[in-house]
Amino acid sequence: MIKMLNDESHFVRLEAAKALGTVRFREAIFPLLFVLGDENRFVRKEAAKALGQLESERVLELLIQAVESENQFVRQGAVSPWTDKL
Repeated sequence: MIKMLNDESHFVRLEAAKALGTVRFREAIFPLLFVLGDENRFVRKEAAKALGQLESERVLELLIQAVESENQFVRQGAVSPWTDKL
């Protein structure tokens, strides 16, 4: 399923991120962090949600680092689950 995060189709990447979060697959932490930089905002949002579902202190530290990234897409992906609720 992790390989699907690199699929050409943004729909496949989105569904892979969603599934990895649902099953709380901790080995997906770093691949999901990479997906925070995806060109598609819906994929970034789903990756951030999935990371949040993993409920790990390490994930929280990594999301904080992502918020401070120079890459605009990574920053947006890291905060999107929370900004959508405002």
